[in-house]
Amino acid sequence: MIQKILNDQVMANVADKSVGQLHTLTEFQAYAKLHSYSPGWAWYQFNNRRKKKW
Repeated sequence: MIQKILNDQVMANVADKSVGQLHTLTEFQAYAKLHSYSPGWAWYQFNNRRKKKW
C-alpha cells in the first residue's frame, strides 16, 4: 500500500519534467511508464547519465 502511494507521487512529480530533469532510476522508470517506453529504456538512460557524471 505504501509503495503504491510512493509510486503515484513519483508519477505525479515526473509528469511535467523532461528527460534532462530526471535524476533517479525511479524517476526514469515512472517517465518510461507514462510515455509507454520499454522498461529497459529507463535503465539505459539512467546508466548513461551516471557514466557521464563520473
